[in-house]
Amino acid sequence: MQVLTTILAKPLMGRVSDRWGRKPLIVAGLVLCAGSFAAIPLLTSFFLLLVTALVFGLGEAFVTSSSAALVADVWHEKNFGAAMGAFGTIFDIGHAAGPILAGLLLARYDYIVSFSILAAILLLAIPVFILGVEEGRMRAVDSKAR
Repeated sequence: MQVLTTILAKPLMGRVSDRWGRKPLIVAGLVLCAGSFAAIPLLTSFFLLLVTALVFGLGEAFVTSSSAALVADVWHEKNFGAAMGAFGTIFDIGHAAGPILAGLLLARYDYIVSFSILAAILLLAIPVFILGVEEGRMRAVDSKAR
């Protein structure tokens, strides 16, 4: 459910970030993902787990589509390939590190504590992101290139 939601929402979220800006969507996505993580150990039905997976997938679509667009906005064309490669690597590391960190936390703590820590990490990333990343100007799209 989460992956399907992410796949379906990414194209739309790219357009939304063109209109509303990259930072607001990235922050909203981090909040949705954090809320989903915090909710998981409290869920009492499979249906609620599916709904939570849907919310997480939407949050992931907010973050990934807007982040890729933000990299495209700020990087110079000369180094664009390197920037996108670094961006992809960072996301891959995050996708690999998340489950590893969750496993380490679950080996030591219960589900509520472990998932709360994961949610807190996402929420703590928000002020770091807001203060540390400047939103670049969106590149003008050459109408002849379409």
